[in-house]
Amino acid sequence: GSGVLAPRAEEKSTSSSCRSSRESRSRSSSKDARREMFALLLALSSSSSSLCKKDPFFGVLEREAPSTSSSVVYIDACRSGEVVKTVAAGLESSEERARALTEIGAVWYRADERWQRYWPSTSRLPESFALRVYPRPKRYREGCAVDWSARVLHVDAAYLIVDKPAMLPTQADNGNAVECVAACAARGLDDVGILRPAHRLDAVVSGCCCLARNQKALRAFQDWLDKGKVTKVYEAVVRGGCPLPPGGTVVEHDMLVPSTYADRRRFDDLFGPGPRLLRRDADDRGFDRKAWKRCSLVVEDAVVLPVAAAAAAEEQEDNPNPEV
Repeated sequence: GSGVLAPRAEEKSTSSSCRSSRESRSRSSSKDARREMFALLLALSSSSSSLCKKDPFFGVLEREAPSTSSSVVYIDACRSGEVVKTVAAGLESSEERARALTEIGAVWYRADERWQRYWPSTSRLPESFALRVYPRPKRYREGCAVDWSARVLHVDAAYLIVDKPAMLPTQADNGNAVECVAACAARGLDDVGILRPAHRLDAVVSGCCCLARNQKALRAFQDWLDKGKVTKVYEAVVRGGCPLPPGGTVVEHDMLVPSTYADRRRFDDLFGPGPRLLRRDADDRGFDRKAWKRCSLVVEDAVVLPVAAAAAAEEQEDNPNPEV
């Protein structure tokens, strides 16, 4: 999966260049395509192995399994200065693992009636507080193991645009705040300051990702999104043919994007975090009407990839009887 979705270095500016690029790739034999894929997978495996040796969390989080099967654990009482000890006791794990969870951003504390992520070096804790711990944080080592200086597409005082690698989320999740585009780019580049995702791409998607360098730039970009001034163009490989006819086919739909705290809490309770609710026509369902955004999906082009057909034919030739 990671090899197929690995990012491409070149940019495709027009549909004609996209088609010519596909045609040149399709002329390759299936064996060459397989060799290239295996080489890419080997490179990813090597980089992941070397990263594991440098990864301060790998030895503990990957090898010491948590004793609980829960995805989140709540601890009612903790005192300042005893976070690691309290987490270790609550999870019945070693203090080394508990410390790794605090450093990766998997521990939250409740203060002033709201949950905040706990950072050992910067969080100012009250005397007593509750904890929320994610004992099994998702890891994205492969996506982090890239040369970020080679992925900078544009930089100015307001924005940093990078070629996001596949298998890396755009922003932090509840259990992991250090393996995401914004955090990895900030660590891998010099003098960029604090970076804020101006929009989101799914973890498996590679391509242009805009990071704002200040709050003013972030608000401006999000205003462009709200007014439909930003267009995302995707290139994807689908199995079984394109489900929509190409050539400018437009599919209009509404997407629920909760903006208020109350709406986000209600949305997470109903559907879980992450996914967006799509409907042909908006249905308030008790949410703020402004939370529904009108979207347009346009299918620009669809091309059959002969490499996939050639691979299937070669497999049939090698084994004409699939039951053998």
